Amino acid sequence: MKILLLHNKIPVPLSHAGINKGITNYINVIKEQHNIDFLCPYYTNEDDEEINKFEKDFIKVIKVRVNSCFPSKYDTLKSKIKYYGNTYLKNIPGIVNLYRFKEIESKLKDLLANNDYDLIQVYSLYMCSYVESIQEYSKNIVLGPIDDEIEASRLIIEYKTGKQKLTAKVNYNINRNYFGKIYNQCRNVLFFSKKDIETTNKEFNLGDKAKLCLIPHELDEKMDYAASNPYPSDSRSILFVGSLSPFFNQDAVKYFVSEIFPKILKEIPDSLFYIVGQGAPQEIIDLGKRKNVIVTGKVSDDELKSYIIHADVYVSPLRTGTGLKTKIIEALKFGKAIVSTSHSLNALWGFNDDNIRITDDTTVFSKEIVTILNNENRKLQLGKNARILFENEYSNKALKPKLLEVINGLNKSNNGK
Repeated sequence: MKILLLHNKIPVPLSHAGINKGITNYINVIKEQHNIDFLCPYYTNEDDEEINKFEKDFIKVIKVRVNSCFPSKYDTLKSKIKYYGNTYLKNIPGIVNLYRFKEIESKLKDLLANNDYDLIQVYSLYMCSYVESIQEYSKNIVLGPIDDEIEASRLIIEYKTGKQKLTAKVNYNINRNYFGKIYNQCRNVLFFSKKDIETTNKEFNLGDKAKLCLIPHELDEKMDYAASNPYPSDSRSILFVGSLSPFFNQDAVKYFVSEIFPKILKEIPDSLFYIVGQGAPQEIIDLGKRKNVIVTGKVSDDELKSYIIHADVYVSPLRTGTGLKTKIIEALKFGKAIVSTSHSLNALWGFNDDNIRITDDTTVFSKEIVTILNNENRKLQLGKNARILFENEYSNKALKPKLLEVINGLNKSNNGK
């Protein structure tokens, strides 16, 4: 099968976003049986060395040079007027507006006119604006795999007040109307989790059009790295990892610092909470002024591994957001003791209290962490069980056959063009 794969960016560096790992491993699996043309915008601030390595290790990219990249794209008055006009007058979601490039449109039409693709896959919701152009050439359009962005925007409303709540409601309605139309224009819509299919079907009843697409996110599955310990000697460390630009991660760390960590400090005064991730706004950076809270900012791939490997407890205190939380999968891979809210695990499967400690109660959450920090055997046993869960459910060996089954099934169902 010949596939045209369209994505909003070249997925480098691999360590800085779960979606980068996801699409890279997706390509790595699919290219074994199918031919892929991979089309991406090529931004002016890209790291060419990283891109060259990606192309050497995985796949050649059809790169289309564009003049600007988020967030600098809309910092002029003219650009801002265009952006907000498209969003609130033309009802095009902001995440779609950011990636509408005439250069991509032109290259896309050229590829479609000169190639006979069996499947055109729009991997990211960000690239939905190109679906209409693709329809001029083919009806075999697959969207995803994606999270339920509509449900994500609905959940944000619950955590906003005043004008921000009103804006969140407007954005939810824009997303619902726009993406609902896009879903209908695609032959299939792939989702990362059963939960996202359930919430989407409540709104749009996609039926057989919606497919579960489980992707192995960890390209490197070993756990025995010679990583130096980034934590102070004799300290007891609690770790959160994630990009800090999404609202759901910002809310999670603020919630942990204000509602959970103070209870832990009462029991273990020398415990440290590390927030590791790029894109932190000032209010998250300011959390580093709190007692025993450290906000690291962006770290390298090797540094990230060190933080995870040597952490005593990995936490995921999410209360909102949708989709697969890939950093939890990474913690499972490294055999970490994990304490999580139930919401963080909405898209995961196979877990129980023997491999991930799960609670939505702040007091219980803090007690679980205290127990692990005070009991080395407990920490080691949870970590061992976490690694077993990874190997059985989330490894390449476990998920690769399921992924190929889904994609090969799409080829059988796409009969007309």
